[in-house]
Amino acid sequence: MKKRVYPIMLTATVMFSSCGRLDPMTSAPSAETASSVQTEAETEAPTTSALLAEEGVKEGNVMAVSERESENKSPNEIPYVEYPEGAELEHYEVSLYAEPTEVMTNESNGVITFMAETKGKLNEIQLINADTGETVSVLFDGNDGIAGDGQFKGTCKIDLDYGTDPDVSEQKEFNFCALMPDGTRSEVVTVKAYEPITEKEFSQLETIHTAVNAILDSDEYKTMSIEERKEAVGEVLRKCEEEGLIIKDTIRYTESSAVYYYKANGGIGNVICLRDLDNCDR
Repeated sequence: MKKRVYPIMLTATVMFSSCGRLDPMTSAPSAETASSVQTEAETEAPTTSALLAEEGVKEGNVMAVSERESENKSPNEIPYVEYPEGAELEHYEVSLYAEPTEVMTNESNGVITFMAETKGKLNEIQLINADTGETVSVLFDGNDGIAGDGQFKGTCKIDLDYGTDPDVSEQKEFNFCALMPDGTRSEVVTVKAYEPITEKEFSQLETIHTAVNAILDSDEYKTMSIEERKEAVGEVLRKCEEEGLIIKDTIRYTESSAVYYYKANGGIGNVICLRDLDNCDR
């Protein structure tokens, strides 16, 4: 009799196929603002009006504009915007995107590309760790090849060396936000990293398959009704769950298709069709 245990790729396993198609990412250029701020001890701080007059900014605009002094300037002509102390900051919404959002630790170099979009006229936008608030990278206007289009691009490398147990494939999430000068944040973008299935987890999966196939290949199974097969296979799966081979509370049964679903350690999803092989798709 033909076996009807079909491993399917879910959660971590989905990444096995998708990440293999990704091209290696390269780091985008980085830059730091080198404009200096004089203290009161050195000189009297200029007024906002004086700053505006000096830079030729139109009346009513509360922002002062200065040159960026850096060897790695953002590749565009938009002036770098600095906000004088006490100035009213303009408010703009910002959206953040990441590519890829899921990676396998054994297939990725950890470099993630980020793109932010806003109507604010800036040279750069901070990329921060959404959990700690720490700045982890800077996204620059013009890094997409077009200056002044409101799109800011950059990269950040995530640490994929986080595994603590060689027998367990672990998953980790990295949360990011784009941060505007007035403190406005984008929605959180999450990048998920997965470790590949371990030898121990693969051995556990084989143990489950052996136990299930012992039922499916038996002479008794051939004469059972669907309801009897449901009970027999379900009993085997529940025993595997008790033994820690199947992740707790992942066993599901669909009456309409007579299919069991469960997730083994390592996040590997499997389905078992209780109907005869030729009728499993009905």
